[in-house]
Amino acid sequence: MKYKLLALVAALAILLCVGCSTTNKYGDAFRFPLEGEPQQLDPQMAQDTASVTVLRSLMEGLTRLDENGQPVAAMAESWQVGGTVWTFTLRQTNWSNGQPVTAADFVYGWQRAVDAAIGSPLKNRFDNVKRVEADGDRRLVVELHTADADFATVVADTAFFPCNEAFFLQTQGRYGMEMEHVLCNGPFRVTAWEHGEYLIMRRNDGYYAAEGIRPDAVRYVIGEVKDRVKALQEGELDACELTAEQAAKANGKLPLFSVCDSVFGLWFNTSVTGLTDPTVRVALRDTVEWELVRQQAEAMGHSAVGTDFVPPAATVGGKAYPAGTAADAVIGNRQAAADTLKKAGLPTLTVLCSDRPDELQLARLIVQSWQKNADLYFSLQPLSEAELTAHLAVGNYQIAIGEAVGASGDAKQALAAYLSDGSDNITRLQNAALRQQIAEADTVGKLLACEQQLHSLCPAVPLWYGTRWFATGEDVTGVQIRPFEGRPYGAVYEFTKADK
Repeated sequence: MKYKLLALVAALAILLCVGCSTTNKYGDAFRFPLEGEPQQLDPQMAQDTASVTVLRSLMEGLTRLDENGQPVAAMAESWQVGGTVWTFTLRQTNWSNGQPVTAADFVYGWQRAVDAAIGSPLKNRFDNVKRVEADGDRRLVVELHTADADFATVVADTAFFPCNEAFFLQTQGRYGMEMEHVLCNGPFRVTAWEHGEYLIMRRNDGYYAAEGIRPDAVRYVIGEVKDRVKALQEGELDACELTAEQAAKANGKLPLFSVCDSVFGLWFNTSVTGLTDPTVRVALRDTVEWELVRQQAEAMGHSAVGTDFVPPAATVGGKAYPAGTAADAVIGNRQAAADTLKKAGLPTLTVLCSDRPDELQLARLIVQSWQKNADLYFSLQPLSEAELTAHLAVGNYQIAIGEAVGASGDAKQALAAYLSDGSDNITRLQNAALRQQIAEADTVGKLLACEQQLHSLCPAVPLWYGTRWFATGEDVTGVQIRPFEGRPYGAVYEFTKADK
């Protein structure tokens, strides 16, 4: 069954539904799923999705990103820029223990992030910061190595959150690991944390905008919920992501929303022996019998034509990015590609794919094409959706066929992720020239040219754009669902204005 894809307003799908105020068996607390246990609620260390999701509600940096992905005032009420020097003026606001948030807290947090002894995995995010110092309690002065007009966006990242030195030292190495070792300056504070089961937050009255926060409490349910549709209907959850099958079950029963923020593709791990050469990757692309693959895609309800690396939900400066206009539809000569592969002497590689019957059939068509046209006998390893996603996320594969959520709602950052040193670069591609080209791209046309160049390097073959489904409880209003899993610098659910 096909559903009408709701239009996204910039990078945000705002979930609004008409309903009456009610109280379910869980009281007035809002409940959202958290796929895994937060590893550590330390903003200078946290990388896992669960930790970043929770930190986004418990803490806040100098700026935050609005519904269009643009930086707005947060802990900093204003800022001034003079060349490479940024001066932020802080609000008068408190930590959850009643102590004021000061410029020194930001200095200490940033210094922790770059301290070699700490070993923060986020250290490289500060590469352009030359100097940071407190000018009194409410003025933070930052000097950059090179001017960056987007620095107000950069500091919205969790790595740039403040850290109170006295509190940190008293935790004696347990900072962010337990409820009593978490200090909050954001809209909520953690009040209960039962590892593996739930994490409860309540409104932080010390927050500068506490009066505007609607929910009194939020409960994150840790781990998988077996029947999500039932959980939404009975008030056990207030919003969550659904599979396509679950969306079909919920259609007409619950407010249902979709975002087109993922790419289903043929992914090459460019760090693997045999796949480091782009001519080999292009030859693998060109020996696939795409006419059969496209027929299978159409049978699955997808169009495998005109698909790019950046999905349609991405934006540029708050405006829609023209996804699909950079796709290189020209496939090279199949025989010439086969000759290239024979000369390359590729080892036997393993191709990961989903164990879903339709996707498994598509993977078989690709592997059979390589066997028939290039005499390559690759093994096919079907995995569950969760296992396949995990392998892609950490780069634990040689070739994979599956879906990956875009690395960012900002098209430029999404493209840059394909060449980054971070975990978002699932193909491990490295190309200094293209990385610089993307960094300097300041128009949509230049970004499209970068995407065309990425097609020529062929770290992957995008097949079609994926649609992800979300639903809320029927009486829930004001919850926002961000595409791209809340990236950059966000979380999937924005619920400070939520009501029910």
